[in-house]
Amino acid sequence: MSNLVGVDAAYHEGAARLWPLIAQAQRIISPFHINSDPDAVGSALGLYHLLTALGKTVTVYASDGDFPKITAFLPGAATIVRYTGGTLPEADLVMALDSSDTGRLGKLHAENANRFATGPTLMIDHHVTNARFGVAPDGSDANFIDSTAAATAEILYLLARAWELPISPEAATCLLAGIYGDTLGLQTTSTSPRVVRVVADLLAAGADHTGVVNNFYRSRPFATVKVWGATLEQAAWCGGVVWSQITPEMLAAANSSEGESGGVINFLTGTRDARATVLLHRGPGEWRAGLRTLVEAVDVAAIAEKFGGGGHRKAAGCRIVGDEAERDAFLQEVDRLAGEQIAAAAG
Repeated sequence: MSNLVGVDAAYHEGAARLWPLIAQAQRIISPFHINSDPDAVGSALGLYHLLTALGKTVTVYASDGDFPKITAFLPGAATIVRYTGGTLPEADLVMALDSSDTGRLGKLHAENANRFATGPTLMIDHHVTNARFGVAPDGSDANFIDSTAAATAEILYLLARAWELPISPEAATCLLAGIYGDTLGLQTTSTSPRVVRVVADLLAAGADHTGVVNNFYRSRPFATVKVWGATLEQAAWCGGVVWSQITPEMLAAANSSEGESGGVINFLTGTRDARATVLLHRGPGEWRAGLRTLVEAVDVAAIAEKFGGGGHRKAAGCRIVGDEAERDAFLQEVDRLAGEQIAAAAG
């Protein structure tokens, strides 16, 4: 197969640095982050296919026991282990993909923190706010971060090329899903000429484009339709921020789960005149906030960092401890900070 995208020196250097950890490992655990998205799931399953083809045993974990139903069609999804607590089984290597910090791995990391800290733990990610928690047994760096990449799946494809691994149709489908998830089907500002060429290579490798598009954008469960309707009904303004929330009561009324609610934030983000969009998921004593923006001057990652979160300039997240009063104060602060960014850019 002739590849359209080249692999640059930084990827070859990173691949050479990380490969010994992978080569020496037979049993590999790959957890993806809580409140997972298609890039997290697609990257982990892409890794699963790449490395099981070499005869390695790879176990993919959903760190909070759940993953988006729209990704259930992906090859290998049936093998995902839903973590419910306790010590992880013995393994030679942990490969954490698409997790900007250990907090994104939730209880799975909290209950196995020493295992991550002592290594080997290999980290591959594209978040600009990544905490670089990958570590080799000798304490050396075991991270590969490319914040210019549109998705972690894009990075994994390029590393696989540098490792000279064959790309099966199953691996290609999972990686395509990761890229399409984070770029909304090559629509976001992170869509670069390189990632378009990566997509072309994946299609040439046999990726199921129709399956990805149909499951992500053309069909959805009725429960998702009900949750979207309830979420859009509650949409409101806080200054220049459009926001809504999803509560356990809303999910129960729709006979749905949080994994079936994905995508509605992207719909809300298209609201005209919004500085930013916030979607809040209610949890025990806290709110999990997703932040988005289409405004060039607004950097929601910088805003999320002020609340202990992170992400990308146009898509980020954080957690807010408290109830409605803390929620409202947070929304007001997001509006203020976004306004300051816009004013600063205007000079």
